[in-house]
Amino acid sequence: MLATEPQIIERYVKTGRVKLVFRDVLNHNERSERASEAAACAGKQGKFWEMHGLLFQEQPTLWATNNAGQLDLMLAFGEKVAGLDKAAFAQCLNDRATLVQLQAADAEQRTRGINTQPIFEIGEQRLYGALPVEAFAKVIDALATPQQFPDVLKVVLTRQSDGLYDVAVTLSSPYDTPERYADGWRVMDAQGNVLGVHTLSHDHAAEQPFTRVQSGLRIPPDVLQVTVQSRDKTFGFGGTTMTVTVPSA
Repeated sequence: MLATEPQIIERYVKTGRVKLVFRDVLNHNERSERASEAAACAGKQGKFWEMHGLLFQEQPTLWATNNAGQLDLMLAFGEKVAGLDKAAFAQCLNDRATLVQLQAADAEQRTRGINTQPIFEIGEQRLYGALPVEAFAKVIDALATPQQFPDVLKVVLTRQSDGLYDVAVTLSSPYDTPERYADGWRVMDAQGNVLGVHTLSHDHAAEQPFTRVQSGLRIPPDVLQVTVQSRDKTFGFGGTTMTVTVPSA
């Protein structure tokens, strides 16, 4: 991750698109505990990421040092971090002031199946292993792309006694605000001819997904299926459509 992490920071963190949070995994006994404590103690002085980077650079030294020498090694690393109060850092390490909190966080992660590294959680997705930046970019970019159109989730056609139809449409537009929202839909036949348009006059930010009914739709007898397409107030018609069979008389 020495090559990938700086690229993620430059491309996504510095531009405000991603918040990077590091969570320790204590799966190498004393080495993991002491390294995590060093980062946490440096973090108390606003130097977490400086120590974090140093620890990754010095991994060969970490593995070459036995458990008994880990504390002295962390103290030596502290000497390399510019602006760090070395006395306060040493006291934090010697008192093991952060260990209980680190162990509690590690235990919580293990209940979610995280007991090794590297594992990356991006939204609801997990990525495993030392992956190239392109693997992260694919997931981040997909999540960061704003939804332009409402999605049609469900359509129910009901034929009334007068031969006209009620169309109950369920839309998903979680981005709704008073300024921009799902403001309607249209019903089309297989050739794209518009049979009816329904307009919504306000947002439904507090009701997602939501269902509304268009009444009095006339569907020609030779039309066997119709497609419903939603409309965004800013971007117009688009999004996921739904095609349903017209109920027979």
